[in-house]
Amino acid sequence: MIKYKKFVLIILITIVFLEFYKIPYNTYLLIKRPFEERMIINYGYCDKEGYGYIKYIISKYDIDNNLTIINKNPSPGVYGLLNLKADKENNKIVLINFPETITENIFDQKIKKYWFSKDHINISNLKLFHQNGNCYYLSK
Repeated sequence: MIKYKKFVLIILITIVFLEFYKIPYNTYLLIKRPFEERMIINYGYCDKEGYGYIKYIISKYDIDNNLTIINKNPSPGVYGLLNLKADKENNKIVLINFPETITENIFDQKIKKYWFSKDHINISNLKLFHQNGNCYYLSK
């Protein structure tokens, strides 16, 4: 009888553990959703870190691994996720979360390469190739 109670207790604890961490549901989502969709859900398309938009720009414009990504919201960035290096000459820039207003367009804004830096990047010599909401791809 004691072995039966221990067995039932172990089964109940296992069920509670599985439901608390939603293991069946998370396993289902892991199997059902493709990798790219999960990455876009976690890192955003044109929000958060802008993973989806950057991936789109890399594939559409056939960019090698030199690209400057500037996010208005301080975040760790997606350089490591996409195996990218920052473009030292700032010839190719992706801007994430930079809203335009009626009185101020993207070329009028003071843009910092790093949010803690005092230096601003001059983007007036760059051409706008693509825009999606608050995301921009600029290049020479």
